[in-house]
Amino acid sequence: MDPARFYGTAKHVNIIPGDGDISDDDVDSDCDDNCNIGSISLTPKRHIIIPESESDFSEEDDVPLTSIQTATTSKAKGKSVKKKRVIWKEEKMPAYDVYNFQFTGNTDLPDTIKQLDSPADVFRFLFTADIIHFITEQSNLKSIQENINKPAMITTEDIEKFIGIVIFMSCVKLPATRKYWSKEVGQTQVYEIMTCNRFESIKRFLHFNNNENFVPRGQDGHDKLFKIRPLLNMIRERLMLVPKEEFLAVDEQIIPTKCRHELKQYNPAKPHKWGYKNQVLSGVSGFSYDFDIFAGDQSNSYPSDAPDLGVSSNVVTRLTSTVPQHQNYKICFDNWFNSPNLQVYLYKKGLLPLGTVRLNRVPNSNMPSEKELKKRGRGSMAEKVAVIDKVKLSLVSWFDNKNVNLLSAYVGSEPTTTKRRYVRQDKEYVYIPSPQAVDVYNQHMGGVDLLDSMLGYYRIHLRSRQWYKRIFFHMVDMTLVNAWLLWRRINADSYMPLYDFKLAVSEHLRKAGKAVMTKKRGRPSSIVGTPTSSRGATPSRIPESPVPAKKTRKTPARHQDLPLASVRTDGISHFPIWKKNARQICQNCSKFRSLTLCEKCNVYLCYNDKRNCYKEFHEE
Repeated sequence: MDPARFYGTAKHVNIIPGDGDISDDDVDSDCDDNCNIGSISLTPKRHIIIPESESDFSEEDDVPLTSIQTATTSKAKGKSVKKKRVIWKEEKMPAYDVYNFQFTGNTDLPDTIKQLDSPADVFRFLFTADIIHFITEQSNLKSIQENINKPAMITTEDIEKFIGIVIFMSCVKLPATRKYWSKEVGQTQVYEIMTCNRFESIKRFLHFNNNENFVPRGQDGHDKLFKIRPLLNMIRERLMLVPKEEFLAVDEQIIPTKCRHELKQYNPAKPHKWGYKNQVLSGVSGFSYDFDIFAGDQSNSYPSDAPDLGVSSNVVTRLTSTVPQHQNYKICFDNWFNSPNLQVYLYKKGLLPLGTVRLNRVPNSNMPSEKELKKRGRGSMAEKVAVIDKVKLSLVSWFDNKNVNLLSAYVGSEPTTTKRRYVRQDKEYVYIPSPQAVDVYNQHMGGVDLLDSMLGYYRIHLRSRQWYKRIFFHMVDMTLVNAWLLWRRINADSYMPLYDFKLAVSEHLRKAGKAVMTKKRGRPSSIVGTPTSSRGATPSRIPESPVPAKKTRKTPARHQDLPLASVRTDGISHFPIWKKNARQICQNCSKFRSLTLCEKCNVYLCYNDKRNCYKEFHEE
C-alpha cells in the first residue's frame, strides 16, 4: 500500500495546530466574508445513537462534545475550565456491514438532465446562457470604464466563440497563441471564426464583477475573491442541481499559476506545487458537487447551527452543508480535516464520516507507536474505541510501510481483509491482514485526485497578467470535465472520449447559430489573419517559390467528419459554393458526386433538378 495516499510530507506551509483550531491571526488574510450560497438548514431531524447492547461503555465514559468545545473556547479567553478526559478503551467496533448503513438517498437524475441529448447541451446545463450573458455585460462595462470613447462592443456570440476557441486550443496545442493565426501552422477552426486582434481584445476586457463595487482592504465587506466571486457562485448553483453519489470525498486541489498573488499556496504533495487552493467536494467518479476557493480568514466560516471546529474542519462542515441529511451518505477526508469533534458533528447529521487522522488531535488515545507496530511485523494493527456525546468512535492504527491512523464513526478494523505485498529481502510475495477501514477509505477517497488527473490531460494554458482569469479558465476546464462525467452518467451504454467531447463542445460554441467570417476581397495576403512577430511588427511578405507545389490527394469525402447537428441545422450562413474542378461524394446520399459545397459545413451535397440533398442535409 502506498502511504502517500494517507500522509503527505510537509503538505502545507502553514502548519495547523494539533487540536485543529487556529486563530484569525495565524492566517494571512484580513477578509471576513461568508461565501456560502444556497445553504440549507442543518437542523437535525433525528440523532443516530449506537444501541447500548453494542457498547460496553458506561455513561461515565461518555464525554459531552459541548464540554470539549467549552474548554477549548475558554482557553482562548484566558479562563481555566476543567476539561473532561476522553477514555479510549481497547475494544473493537462492531463488524462493518453494508446493510447496517444502507444508503437511502436518491441518485437518479431528474428528467431535465436525462433529456440532454448532446455534449453541448450538457455543458450549457452547467455553464448556462445566463453566465454567458453576465460575462458579456461585465466585460463591456470594463471596456467602458477604461475608455468610454472606445467600447469593445462584445456580444454573447463573441464570448461563446472565445470560450470555444480557448477549448480548442487546450486540445490542439501550439507554442504561442498567435501561432493559431499564422500561415505555417494556423488552424482553420480558429482563424475562420475570429481574428487575432478581436480575440486579444476580448481576452483583455474579460471581466466578472463591477470594479465600482469593490471594497478596499481593511474595510468591512472586503473580499479577496471579489473579481471572480459572482461567477463562482453561479457555477456552484448549477453543480448543486446534480444528485450526489453515495460516497463523497473532501480534498484539496491546486489551480496552477505562476503569478504573484497573496492567495497563492504551496503544496508539495500535489502535481502542481504552486497555485490557488481549491477545496472540493467530489464523488468517486470525480464529479465535483461543490467547491470553495481558499481566501484567507474569510474561508473560516461555518454553518449557522454548526460549532466552530477550527479552520480545517470547518471546510468539511461548509461543503457538506448541502448534502442531504440522515440518508447515510459516506464522507471521506484526509488527516488535515479530520478530528473527533468533526466525526461527532457529521454523525449526528446522519452523515457517515471516515478519514485518516493525526494522533495529536486525538487526546489520551495512547495508541502504539510506529516502532512498536513495526516490531510486531508488517500488517500489525491496533484499535481503540471511545464514546463522545453518545457517538461511538473507532481509532485504528495499521502498519504497512508506514504507520497509518484512521478515525471513523461507522467502520473499524473488522472484518479484516488480506493484502498482497512483496518482500524484497526474501524475494517473494506475502499476505498481510488489513483493517476494513483501510479498504473503505482506499475505494472512495480518490475522487478529487481523479478530477485533477482528468483536468491535466487537456488544460487551458492561456497566459494572462490578471490572476482571476487563471481561475476562470480553471472553472471552464472543471465544468467541461463535470459535463463529460455527467454525459457518461446519462449515456451509460455509449462511450465518448474526453478529447472528442471537448472538441464537440468547442465546435458548437464556435459555429452553432453563428455566421462564418467572410473572406476579405482584394489582394491576398501571405499571412493568415493578423499575426505579428515577437516585437509586434508585421513580417514582410515572403516571395513565392517558382517551383509549383506538388498536389496532394485530399481525404475521400466519404471519410470526412460531419458537422454537429446543432451547427448543421442552425440555418445561418449555409451558403452554397460552386466548385468546378472538385467533384466529390455527396455527404447526404453517398451515391453521387457533386460540385456544390456548403461554405459553413465544408461538405459536398447534391443540388440539381433531380436531387436536393443540400436541403435535406440542413433540415432536422
